[in-house]
Amino acid sequence: MTSKSWKMILIGLSLAVGMASVALLRMDTRRLRQRIADVRREKEQSERLRADNQQARAVLSRTRADRDDGARAVHEEVVRLRGEVADLEKRAEESRAKVTAQQQADAEALASNRDPQKGLMRLENFKNVGQVTPGAAFQTFVWAAMKGEDATLAGMIAFSGAALDKGEAVVAALPDAARAKYLTPERLAALFFADALTGMSAAQIVGVAQPDAEHAVVTVRGLTDKEQRVPLQLGASGWQIVVPEGMVGKLAGWARGGASPAAAK
Repeated sequence: MTSKSWKMILIGLSLAVGMASVALLRMDTRRLRQRIADVRREKEQSERLRADNQQARAVLSRTRADRDDGARAVHEEVVRLRGEVADLEKRAEESRAKVTAQQQADAEALASNRDPQKGLMRLENFKNVGQVTPGAAFQTFVWAAMKGEDATLAGMIAFSGAALDKGEAVVAALPDAARAKYLTPERLAALFFADALTGMSAAQIVGVAQPDAEHAVVTVRGLTDKEQRVPLQLGASGWQIVVPEGMVGKLAGWARGGASPAAAK
């Protein structure tokens, strides 16, 4: 074989080896690129997983904190409610004890008391003690009602402001028979209160307030389930029971045959 032929063969082999090397290099490059892409994907997945884990840990931490806070809040609420229940039970017990003591005191007073300013007293034991003080006037007023002293009652009545004019109009508008019975607004009010008081059993004067020298309010318990505030004013003959304007309508209804009145409503 000639020298030229060998050269051609060598050149061909060199080209073949070079082409093979290039092909191998290209394959390695593709594999390397694929590996790089795989590594990147793995890295992204790892980072996402790490982020998810961090988020999960944060959520778990918040959940634990919320659970602990919730448990503390529930415990505090339970403690608060227990305190309220204990306080209510204490107040209820004190109230029961107070009511029991008052009932016992009332029972003892009803048996022997003869001063309505010292304790509960049967209305039948009220006396005529004059009208020098508001408390005395109230006791005398009750005594007159219980004894049927209608003239005394009427003399202890005073109408306030426009109440007198309205009372006179009520009496004037009554049928003849009723008008002859009641005659004046004072007599009408006296019989109204007498009807109320004779249906009750006991009372106690628990307070007397005098905002000025000519006006007073006597606070009474026992006549109804609530304390009553009875207004009085000082007249020529002593303290008198005041009929306010708002009560005239009740007097009219009662005079026309309405229900029996409740005291001082």
